[in-house]
Amino acid sequence: RNQKLLADIKSLEEQLGSPVERTAFFRCSLCLYVYESEIIYAEDFLEGKILDSPRGDKGFGYRPVFYVDKLGCSLAEVGFEVIKEEGFRVGAARKLFQGLRF
Repeated sequence: RNQKLLADIKSLEEQLGSPVERTAFFRCSLCLYVYESEIIYAEDFLEGKILDSPRGDKGFGYRPVFYVDKLGCSLAEVGFEVIKEEGFRVGAARKLFQGLRF
């Protein structure tokens, strides 16, 4: 999938004769149905951009081509410890748990 994505971007840039915007984001949306009158929604996202080529070997999916400015590297260049703290899935789960009442 990464190679197809990069090839599609390159083809588009060639057609246009100029670079294209490579801004991208990952998003995680969660919904917890507690009961009919209480449904909790949470969402988080991680902004980045698509690189010209894959970097790193610590990830799967689009992580090797997804560069995060605040980390200064692709998601495949950081370990699980960083993903645990900075990840969009973790962010959505934290927001969901904040919405729970015990």
